[in-house]
Amino acid sequence: MFLAVIPTCARYTPLRVVTPIYRASRRLANKVNILKSPFGGVTIPEVSLTEYVWKDTQRWEDRPAVTCSVTGESYTFKTLQSMSRRISCALLGSVGLKPGDTIAMHLPNTPKFVIAMYGAIEAGLVVTFSNPLYTAAEITRQYLDSGVRCCVTQTSLLPVIQDVLPALPGKCMAIVVDLETHNIASNLLSLPQLVREAKSTRLSSLDPEGVAILPYSSGTTGVPKGVKLSHRNLVSNLAQIFHPEVDFHEPTTETRQERVLSVLPLFHIYGFNTILNQTVSKGLHLITMTKFTPEHYIAALEQYKPTILFVVPSLLLFLASHPDVTQEHLSTITNVMSGAAPAPKNLIEKFKAKVGRDLRVVQGYGMTESAPVTLIPRHKFPNSKMGSVGQITPLTEARVLDLTTREDLGPHQPGELLFRGPQVMLGYLNNEEATRQTLDEDGWLHTGDVGYYDEEGYFYIVDRTKELIKVKGNQVSQVVPHYSYELTKGNQGKPIPVHPTEIRTSISPSSAVELNTTSALANYATEADESGFLPLPCPPPRNDDGIRKTSERKETGDVARGTRKCLVKVIAMLTGRVAYRGGIVSTRL
Repeated sequence: MFLAVIPTCARYTPLRVVTPIYRASRRLANKVNILKSPFGGVTIPEVSLTEYVWKDTQRWEDRPAVTCSVTGESYTFKTLQSMSRRISCALLGSVGLKPGDTIAMHLPNTPKFVIAMYGAIEAGLVVTFSNPLYTAAEITRQYLDSGVRCCVTQTSLLPVIQDVLPALPGKCMAIVVDLETHNIASNLLSLPQLVREAKSTRLSSLDPEGVAILPYSSGTTGVPKGVKLSHRNLVSNLAQIFHPEVDFHEPTTETRQERVLSVLPLFHIYGFNTILNQTVSKGLHLITMTKFTPEHYIAALEQYKPTILFVVPSLLLFLASHPDVTQEHLSTITNVMSGAAPAPKNLIEKFKAKVGRDLRVVQGYGMTESAPVTLIPRHKFPNSKMGSVGQITPLTEARVLDLTTREDLGPHQPGELLFRGPQVMLGYLNNEEATRQTLDEDGWLHTGDVGYYDEEGYFYIVDRTKELIKVKGNQVSQVVPHYSYELTKGNQGKPIPVHPTEIRTSISPSSAVELNTTSALANYATEADESGFLPLPCPPPRNDDGIRKTSERKETGDVARGTRKCLVKVIAMLTGRVAYRGGIVSTRL
């Protein structure tokens, strides 16, 4: 969310139809309750990610592939593939990179992100993604850890990247997607000029077992780690979600093409594999947004009339609650997929009520370490299962373990979810200990999420073994509180505008006198929607197994303004916009 080697028991034979070979754990003999997928098998071809994505392009090559809803920049499938391959040649030619080198994508959702990313992967490079909101220090840490040799970015993000490049070993270049010529600085290259001057280069065949992407994730807990996902991991997950009992897309033809609107970040595994690679593989038209604003999103609904929406709960809440989103805006939508965090049943019902007709609104489950999907709803999803995240994907196995005894559980018994399948990561980069903690010797991925299943094999997520914060679908790994104790009568209780890179909570007058950092955050967190502040009671601090630890250091009321740093590993599962009175908790998402 992952170079350690997955044991033989978790590998898959290199056949066109993949068959899992597992050995039972001797330690848990006769006690293991392994749950199987209810779906039939799927064929996983021995190809790279780009081979899989481009395999049917000729069927819809003149159809629009990706369009920026803000600028109108748009490419057909034919142009998208052609430009990506020219970039592959340029990266291996004039840029001087070699297969296996790591290249970073530091871009928002734009068509150029898609072109550069596919070009890099087809060249045999390992792609890592950095959030455009990251600071130079955060980017530097990731790039040093992953061994970045080159970065693709845009001019608006250059000030931060120019601070990063000198800290990297060797001569690390930045390729700028909206720079027309190279002659700006010695360490900057123009993507348009590279495409224009690219010389044809024979591209080597790629090993499906090789690492394709290196997204960074905090996993079940801790600081971000590089997740090693192979071509096979990504292709397997695409093949799994294209199972005929799961796939909900209408086939692209000469007269019909599904339109997908997504503001979710393509540098996140949900956006990368579940949205981008899925839409390109199926010939759908992807409409992107560089960032979310209510005005731009509503305008995109009006102009492009999407048939499919990929959302997170906070975006679903916006659609259901915002007065400017009308039934007409939602009239063409047939399918809505929500992910990254649980969407409450009442929220789904509220959205459906606004739409005014029955449509498919479902949730899936996954994590970066599983590329990402492990639980997915059927195409014909029963309304009686609303709130479920679906059933086990094809070629995947699951277990539910008791949090204390670690014994396997039966239906309706909440426990930690474990998964095993061809989509599970190779491991965490440069972190064998974290790999061992997350991926056990029998190939089971320990998710840290608590859930249960019913008699029909539908799963429900209810908690986490180690709690975390998610905002707009993004996991917050490290929180640095900056407390401003302005507890005067005049400003108590006044709403403070919510910035997209801030998580906010309220600090009560009593806690300002004797402040216990973690418990204060846990007890006074509130969630705000577009219309104002809504209380979101959080569980009280817990001391069992150190799940939620409190700090012994306290600040007194004599301090008018205090700033203190601490690593808050756990607070609460929060989705949507989080607000606070009395100070801000700043973090990068």
